[in-house]
Amino acid sequence: MELEREVEQQYRSQMLWALQEKVEQEAVLIESQAPECRGCGRAMSYHDRRPVSWWARFGKLKVGAVRFRCTPCGYECRPLLDHFGRGSGTNQWMLGPADGVAGGHHTV
Repeated sequence: MELEREVEQQYRSQMLWALQEKVEQEAVLIESQAPECRGCGRAMSYHDRRPVSWWARFGKLKVGAVRFRCTPCGYECRPLLDHFGRGSGTNQWMLGPADGVAGGHHTV
């Protein structure tokens, strides 16, 4: 177990970098298509992109999350955060650590 921790610590920055790359790739895929409004069913339009961050097992992840808005009814969403289960007001890990450590936060 001590060797596992040593290796994890040694490669933590590389694992964080790889995870960051994966999150950014997911962002491009998910945000490439405007979602349909849950309120009225119409196509939503791009509103803005805001930086968000949260703690994962290997460190802090940062990405710009696109926000879409429905002009007729005013409904807003950020599909990337919904995809990762990180909707506004949540307080959880994106990828929970296997060692049982709990906690984390994100900035929206």
